[in-house]
Amino acid sequence: MGSGVSLGRSRLKRPQKLEGHEGSINAICLSSDGGLVATASDDGTARVWDTETLEQISQMRGHHQYVNCLAMTANDEFVITGSADKTIRKWDIFSGGCKIVFEGHESVVHCVVVYQSSLFSSSYDKTARHWDMKTGECLRVYEGHSRAVSPLLFINLSVADRRTERRKSRVKMERKMSTGSRFHSGQHKTLLITGGADNTARAWTLSSSKCAIVYEGHGSAVTCLTASVADRELYTGSSDGTARSWDIETGQPMRVFDGHQSAVTCIQVDSGYLVTGSADCVTRCWVCELGECHKVYRGHSNAITCIHIRKDTVFTGSTDGDIKVWEMFSGDCCHTLHGHHPVNCIAVRTNWIYTGTYDKCVLVWNISTLNKTVS
Repeated sequence: MGSGVSLGRSRLKRPQKLEGHEGSINAICLSSDGGLVATASDDGTARVWDTETLEQISQMRGHHQYVNCLAMTANDEFVITGSADKTIRKWDIFSGGCKIVFEGHESVVHCVVVYQSSLFSSSYDKTARHWDMKTGECLRVYEGHSRAVSPLLFINLSVADRRTERRKSRVKMERKMSTGSRFHSGQHKTLLITGGADNTARAWTLSSSKCAIVYEGHGSAVTCLTASVADRELYTGSSDGTARSWDIETGQPMRVFDGHQSAVTCIQVDSGYLVTGSADCVTRCWVCELGECHKVYRGHSNAITCIHIRKDTVFTGSTDGDIKVWEMFSGDCCHTLHGHHPVNCIAVRTNWIYTGTYDKCVLVWNISTLNKTVS
C-alpha cells in the first residue's frame, strides 16, 4: 500500500469532551457522512452528537439496564441499541423517540448489525436472531451454539471479485472432495457469521435457520471476527491466543496466526495484512497470505481493547488509558494520546478520533497536526 497518511510528532491540543452520560461508554458509531456520532453507555442510554458543533442532538431513554452495542441505519435516520435488559430498540436519530422494541432474547444482547431492512443480533442466550427492522418481527432464530454468542459479522459475497480461475477451480474441487457441511455461494450471496464461547464460528444464510458452515479449530471462545470478502477468507480471533483464517465458502481452515501470549480481543484485515490486538498488551501485524508476523507494536502497559486501520496507520486503544498511533509497516509509535481511563472503543473520522471510556465521557481528538493528508 502507498503512504496515504503522513504522521508527524507535533504536540496535540487537549481533547474536547462529549459530556452527559452517567456511566462508562461501551460503543461509538459514526453516521455514513461523518456528521453525527452515536454513543452507548452503562447508564442505559444512547446519545447522538453533532460532530461539528459537539452539541448533543438527542438522547434515547428506555432501556432498563446498560446498553452494550449500537448501530445506525444506512440512511442515518435511526439508531439501533442492544441492552443487558434483553431487548433491542429502534430510535429516531433526531427526536430520540423509541419506534420499536424487539423482544425475544432471553439474556444480554451483545451485538447488533444492520443490513438494508434487516437487523441481526447476538446474545448470551446462545442464539442469534434475524429481525424485520420495519415491523419488529423476529424472522429467524439461529440456534446451534452451545454457549453465548458474541461477535457478529455480515458478509455480502456478491460484492466480491474472484481473483483467479485457479481459485475457482480449487474451491470447486474442495467442495467435491469434502464430506462436511457446505453451501452453494451462487444461491446464498449473503451470510451471517457468528462467534461463540463454544470455540466455534458459524455461517448462516438468510433463508434458513439451519447452520450452513461450522468453523472449528480454536481451543477457546471466539472473541472477534473480520473478513476479506474479495479473497473469500474469514478471520477469527480467540481467547486461546490465536487468530485463524478460513475459506468462507467451504469452512476449510487456511492459516493459524500464533504469537500472542493471551486472548486475542480485536481484529481487522486491510489490503493483505491482518492486525490483531491482545490482552497481552501487544498488537501484531501479519501477512495474511503467509500467516507470518510482520511487525509487533509494543508500548501499551495493559490489554488492547480496540483497533482501527486507516491507510498505513493503526490506532490502538487499551485499558491502560492510552490511544497509540502506529506506522503500520515500520511498527513505529508516532504518537500517544493520553487523558483517559481504560479505553473501551474508538471511532476515526478524517482528522478526528473519538474515544469512549469508563470515565463517562467521549474525548474528541483533533489529529490534523499528525495527518498531513487524510482522505
